[in-house]
Amino acid sequence: MLFFPLAVSNHLFLRSQNLQRSTHFGTERNSTDIHPKRHPCHCPKGLVKATTKAIAADAGLNEAYIYKCFKGKDELLAEALHDRDEGLAVFLRREFPNVLAETSPWRDRCFHLWEKTWKFILDERDDCIFYLRYYSSPDFYAYERDRQQQYYHALIHRVAYLFRPETDLDMLMHQVFETMLAFAAHVMAGDMENNDLTTERTFEQIYSFIAPHFRAELTEGAGKETAVL
Repeated sequence: MLFFPLAVSNHLFLRSQNLQRSTHFGTERNSTDIHPKRHPCHCPKGLVKATTKAIAADAGLNEAYIYKCFKGKDELLAEALHDRDEGLAVFLRREFPNVLAETSPWRDRCFHLWEKTWKFILDERDDCIFYLRYYSSPDFYAYERDRQQQYYHALIHRVAYLFRPETDLDMLMHQVFETMLAFAAHVMAGDMENNDLTTERTFEQIYSFIAPHFRAELTEGAGKETAVL
């Protein structure tokens, strides 16, 4: 029987003084008085068969409370994933200016950003496991994939000027994202240790296929390398 933690983020269970309309599912949900904790929810049958009753019980809430805030489980889980996407985006927006401000070689700057990002992803174990589970589930493709692609498309193209004009940024970043999640899954499963060596190896793998697409003046030899896409 499979058990895994499902992290329910701060904004998922809340009591409202004001109501706002969801732009994704077209339902009204609460937006203030945020519950202070993240609740691990152990789902013995996996995400697809998880129930609002089980999620509410693990969170110490009445099941009706979920339906006061969300249309149902599908919206709750989609919003939980989007919450984590937003958290990563905020982190990257905060850290990326530091990369541009550094005077070290471009590769070293990229590693500094990766090192901080990798730590950010792995530090919240429950969040990471939830993300991996939901991202690989049919529900992700049914309820959240299109919104995620649109969300990251806007973020990615803010840094388009760092890459060669012919680069397919959406595909390249998808490759980065998939590789990152694959390594994270191995760490979460205990197949790889969460240590400096893993951080370096993961970076080497990602940098090997992203470096050929940077503008030639950013990294030595980038203009001579063969693109890997």
